[in-house]
Formats: sequence, C-alpha cells, structure tokens
Amino acid sequence: MTKPRPDQSLTRAAEEALRAAGYPLVTTDAGRFDVVGYAVDESGRLKPDAVVEAKRPFDEGLADDALEILARARSELATRRHYVFTGSSWFAADSGLRRLTLTDGPEPVEHHATGRLKDRDVAKRLLSSAFWAWAERERGQRRLRTKESLDDFLLSLSEEGGLTLGPDNVSVDPDVLWAVLQHLTVRVLGQHAGGSELLTAQSVASAMARIAGSEGSVYLDPFCGSGSLLWHVADLLRDVGRQAHLLGRDINAGVLATAGAMARLSPVPMTVEQSDSFAAALPMCDRVISQPPVGLRLEKPFELSNGATTTDGELSSIDVCLRALEPRGRAVLQLTRGWTFRSGASLRYRRHLASRARVAALIGLPSGSLLGMKVPSTLVVLAAEEPGDTFVAQLEQDWKEQLAPDGAVFRALLAHLGDQYHDAELA
Repeated sequence: MTKPRPDQSLTRAAEEALRAAGYPLVTTDAGRFDVVGYAVDESGRLKPDAVVEAKRPFDEGLADDALEILARARSELATRRHYVFTGSSWFAADSGLRRLTLTDGPEPVEHHATGRLKDRDVAKRLLSSAFWAWAERERGQRRLRTKESLDDFLLSLSEEGGLTLGPDNVSVDPDVLWAVLQHLTVRVLGQHAGGSELLTAQSVASAMARIAGSEGSVYLDPFCGSGSLLWHVADLLRDVGRQAHLLGRDINAGVLATAGAMARLSPVPMTVEQSDSFAAALPMCDRVISQPPVGLRLEKPFELSNGATTTDGELSSIDVCLRALEPRGRAVLQLTRGWTFRSGASLRYRRHLASRARVAALIGLPSGSLLGMKVPSTLVVLAAEEPGDTFVAQLEQDWKEQLAPDGAVFRALLAHLGDQYHDAELA
C-alpha cells in the first residue's frame, strides 16, 4: 500500500538534518519511506543506515503508525537508526521499535568516508531523476528531443569517467552504473518512435549472449542498432572475468550515437562503427551475435555464397554473418520464421547452408519475442564447421523460463553444442 505523501517542507528539513549529521547520501521515497540516510560500512559500500518518518501534526496514534513503518524499513533495508520528525521536534525509536524518545536530532555518523553506491534501485531512481532534469534543461536550451538528450547525457558520463549523483555527489559503483544505464536507455528508446526496433528483448538478448559463450576473442554484431546485444555479452564476460573485443556496425548514424556512448561506458572494450554490412567487408571474428533488420528488402541485389542473388534482407543477413566467422566460430541470430519454410530462393539457400556449415540449433519463439512486433521468431545457431545434427525446439509461453540459465531447453542446448566449459561457468 502506498503511503500518503508527506509534507515536502518536512522532508526537506529532515534531509538537511541528516546531511548535517554527516550522511554522504540522503534519498526520499514517498511511496515507501520518507527519508533514508546512507552511511559507509566497513567494506566501503554505502548502505541504508537511518530512516526518518515525517509527521505533522503528531500524536500517540500517529506514533504507532510511524513505529510500524520504521519496523518495516528495518526489515527491508536493515537500517540501524530510526527517527520521527515533526518539524519542531525529533524523536528516536528504541532498539525494539516500540517507543519513541525525544532527542536533539539525528546522531552523527561514525565516519565521513564517501564510499560507493551499490544499491541498484536507489541508483536507478537517482539516475532517472538526473537524466530527466538534464533532458528538461537541454530541451529548453537547445530544443533537443529526448533521444538526443539521452545521447548527450551518456556522452557526458563517458567523458567524466563515471557519475556522481544528487546534491551529495555520491560515486556510483561502475557495475551498478552500467546496469542502470542499460535500464535507462531501454526505457528511453522504448518511448522513442521506432525505438523498440533498435533493441532486443532482454530475455532473448541474455540467452543469446549465453549461447554465444564466453570463449570468444572478437564478438561482432553487423546490425547492432543500439548495441543492446553487445551489452549482454559485456555482462557475461565481466561476470566470468574474461576480456574480448566487442564490435558493432550499423548503417543508421542516429542510433549509433546511443550505441557509441554506451560503448564508451562498457566494462569490456567495445567499438561501434557506421557501415553498411551488406556492402563493406566485415572483420573476421569467432562470434557473431545479431538481430538483423526484420522485413528488409535490399535496394540492390546481394550475391549469396551459393552464387544466387537476392534482395531478401534476411537471407542476405545470414550470409553476411556466416562469412565473417573464423573456422569453428559461432553465430547466434534472432530472425523471423519465414526463411525456414519458404520455397524458391529460401529453400535453395537452406540446402546450401546445411551443406556448408553446421546449423547447430533452431529454436522457435512465440509472438512477442521480437520487441515491437507481433510475429514469432527463431533463434538460429550456426557454426563454421562440418555439417552435423541440429537441435530443434519450439517454445511457447514459458519460453523465458526455458531459456534461463537453469532452463531445461537451455541446458539441453549447451549439451548439444558441447559447451562443457560454459556449462560449468553457469553452474
């Protein structure tokens, strides 16, 4: 249940009192707890330490309500100090959170180290506030749209080498910042006209990164859009302590502004370049991960590796990705289903593909797995090696659970691919 909104003058006064007591970060969250003060623990991490409930007027009935809220705060946040502020008086709760005692104000924190914020929810809220304030300012001064403001905001973070948030100038842990920036970018692009087409659904992107595995040295997305697939590869490599180079290409200069800004903030080296992957030669790599454009018809015929020419963007995309693979390399693609059953050029190319490479897996996904589109899709896993058996699965409404790290289909796929090392990493 949402709490009634507190008196803003009370919460501002309580914030100032906590800052005066030495709390390096103070936040407000009217839907849960009025004011929360963060202090640095022994590990240098900023953690919730004090909670203040702002109550005016204040009587015995409100005291019981306040103690109940403070008890919930301690249960959820593991806070140590709990106060009620009425505007003219401060009350401190006892250790059992059963009674309130008049006090002069918040106790000073033991030490004033700055620490780093590692709470994702708090960082998400503060970063969102910082961005929308930035966007409002940019819209007024330079008439920038929200997407353009996002690009400038990300660029400013990359130039500053990190982020400090709020009036407290608190440093955000780099891994937390990276995760929160992904969330913010997806949110903003999702509101932007056509923005969903520049992203890959999070559950799909995470699964594709895990299927690609962490053994690669160069990961390429020839149709990277915002770069969201490469973000998930970066997450995987960071989590297992491996380094590689991530390379994205796209013809759309507008979206590359976002992709480039995020690339500079990535925990793993990432480069994005403007290029037409159907016309320019791609660098060779041992991993390709991509969601090529859906429904694309090329302006000029593209020559496939079987000698045929086509304007079918999907067939051409598959061919582009396969050509970029080093021997024993792997490509993981999200495509629509049409190319798997159409006759004519599609049938001839499927036969060529099956004779030239290993079509390691075809996994059907239901409608909704392609962001912004109500069509089913297919995850295709190709390997630059001798043809062999194909893992086939058709997933339905539980597809997210099946593709999770402990999902039955995902585990069976790893076994089929022979990824013993990868299976051990995810155990």
